[in-house]
Amino acid sequence: MGLRKYADRAKIFAPFDALKGLQDALREQERIVVRMEKKELLPDQAELIDRQLHSLQTGDLIEIIYYDGDSYVKKTGLVSGIFPEEKEIRVVGTGISFADIYSIN
Repeated sequence: MGLRKYADRAKIFAPFDALKGLQDALREQERIVVRMEKKELLPDQAELIDRQLHSLQTGDLIEIIYYDGDSYVKKTGLVSGIFPEEKEIRVVGTGISFADIYSIN
């Protein structure tokens, strides 16, 4: 076996995206409902979501369904922050308004 050239050796450390477009496809999979109007929550649902928000902590793994302007989106990931003053929760870096949350598991 011969010695590799430095340039060839460096190739093994270069970033490689074997599945081009995978990240875009995964983001699109988060969309779970066709475009629709925002649903009004029943008082019981709103109270349940409020209790769940108060019990969450940064680092918790959750599945959240929220309204994103024209459709509902399901996102699964770690809570990266809860901001009561801004009425927002961040899941995997995505800011979600408390008012747009439909369910939390």
